[in-house]
Amino acid sequence: MPDFRVEVGFVSHPKLKRLRRRIGDRAAEHLLSLWSFATLNRPSGDLSGMTNEEIVDAAGCESDAGGMLAALLDTKWIDGEDGSYRLHDWSEHQRWVIFAPKRKESARKAAEIRWHKKQVKQKVNAPRMRPACEGDAGSNAPSPAPDPNPSPIPKGQKPIVTRPGNGRFTIPTLDEVSEHVKARGGRIDPIKFHAHYTSNGWKVGKNPMKSWKAAVVTWERSANQ
Repeated sequence: MPDFRVEVGFVSHPKLKRLRRRIGDRAAEHLLSLWSFATLNRPSGDLSGMTNEEIVDAAGCESDAGGMLAALLDTKWIDGEDGSYRLHDWSEHQRWVIFAPKRKESARKAAEIRWHKKQVKQKVNAPRMRPACEGDAGSNAPSPAPDPNPSPIPKGQKPIVTRPGNGRFTIPTLDEVSEHVKARGGRIDPIKFHAHYTSNGWKVGKNPMKSWKAAVVTWERSANQ
């Protein structure tokens, strides 16, 4: 549920006192209603396009709409003119509200990245888990158990990617990458390397990869900078 910020000095603010003298003891309630409406519907604080009646309705005013709007303007709780009103200093006091959509989008993207990394990790670990699964299945099942991860690629054959004009590129296994990195001094994380290129289709930038060992060298140079 979205929320907005209210300063602790709000209840004793001179502007609220002036508004209370103009429209009565429910002045604070009307302001909170207007701010709640804006948080849900106009998070930028821009009330452009709203009629005067719609604004006072958002403030919870049930009578004397003209007097309510005039009082909000005179006491500087809203600025502007008919058809282009905005909440006074909203961008200064309610940045939490203004950037809520961006925070929500960032959280969504972060969740997608976490989910993708989890899927990549499961794919990377699947070859290691398969022998154990097959062993358990053979000892417990009355008949041979099916492969838990059927693949169109024959067992023991490495996946091959055909690159137009560049011949055939063989995707390395995680073990191959790990052994190669270890032999070169272990200056990069082989799991991170393998997961990165698995997720982007084994490309360097926008171009298909030609040599994964050359990519390891590039990663090592970046790590040393």
